[in-house]
Amino acid sequence: MGADSVTGKVIGYRDRMDEFRGIVFRDGPTGRRAALAGGPDVWELMATIKSDRVWGEEAISATAELLNLTDSQVCTAVRYYGAFTDEIDQRIALNSEDEALPLFRPQSW
Repeated sequence: MGADSVTGKVIGYRDRMDEFRGIVFRDGPTGRRAALAGGPDVWELMATIKSDRVWGEEAISATAELLNLTDSQVCTAVRYYGAFTDEIDQRIALNSEDEALPLFRPQSW
């Protein structure tokens, strides 16, 4: 990866953090991902919201309570999701695929 490409990515992440105060980026084995500062990854929070049967303000409050966050933090993650839906949905799907993988069990001899 060239220096211009790396610089462009760093500027892109910085722009996102400026637009969505409270969002940070963490590196990991599957690449860089958006997260709440001092909280979970955005994909984890959105997976929690999507798995619940409540919507709107009730979903915000329930998720905030469950994850020990403020309503404002959850709203920040939801706004980020609205801007980068495909990116976050890909992370959710990737995690779902990992959970669906069968455990390796060697055959008895």
